[in-house]
Amino acid sequence: MNRSGKLVILSFKKLDAVGILSICREKDVIEKFYYSLKALSPLRVGRDNTLVGLLFVNFVALVVRSKILRMMREAKLLKKMSVQELFLELAKLRAVKLGEEWRLTEVTRNQRT
Repeated sequence: MNRSGKLVILSFKKLDAVGILSICREKDVIEKFYYSLKALSPLRVGRDNTLVGLLFVNFVALVVRSKILRMMREAKLLKKMSVQELFLELAKLRAVKLGEEWRLTEVTRNQRT
């Protein structure tokens, strides 16, 4: 037990246990995201600009995911589904172009929520 390690969280906001746990999970997701990025692709690219672009796209994806997680937390959706489950549900959405206008095909109740 003495080698398990401890995490200390200092905050200026008053947070309950659920809020603190949510922050820890978000931190864990970010660490795993960067670990998988590093482990899966050895970053062998032909030019430096390609590497910068790859890192930028991954950074933007992480920012968007964090924003969606925050929005889900505010809407109290995290009790019903995870971010991954939300992405899987939204991936089923389809849009078709009719003339000059784009329209969504049938939207389920879960997708609307």
